[in-house]
Amino acid sequence: MIFDDVVIFPLWNLSGQYIGYQQYRPGDTKGRRNDPRDGRYYTSLHGDKNEKPLAVWGLETYHYDDRCLVVVEGVFDAVRLHNHGVPCVAVLSSSTKHLRNWLSSLGKKIYKVEDGHGSKLGPYQNLELPFGRKDLGECSEDQVKEVLETL
Repeated sequence: MIFDDVVIFPLWNLSGQYIGYQQYRPGDTKGRRNDPRDGRYYTSLHGDKNEKPLAVWGLETYHYDDRCLVVVEGVFDAVRLHNHGVPCVAVLSSSTKHLRNWLSSLGKKIYKVEDGHGSKLGPYQNLELPFGRKDLGECSEDQVKEVLETL
């Protein structure tokens, strides 16, 4: 959904319940972190005040390939891989620490594509970006295919 130059991505938990959304303002800077009106990115997760629900974006691609799952930070990185038929979830942060129990229970090989600014997406095998590229958004389609050759 797009409203007033804001793109809204609905989020579901791992049981398929709607639990929040992430909004993206392409014209804003990253300076105001998680601000609903002025931040470039804002994530709102609903649920018990004492228990933050687990949410990832892209879970509908989980069965694209039963052998693996790729973890990335953001929605736009995940879309680049979805377009190539690769199961991928965006964790909406630079860490998978809160998802480690879930990821280790899947029985799939987990890969990660880390951005060039110091992601900590966990102990999973990294799919290396081409030299000079800091994230999947900077890659051409041929370069994305090259990254995926190691799957």
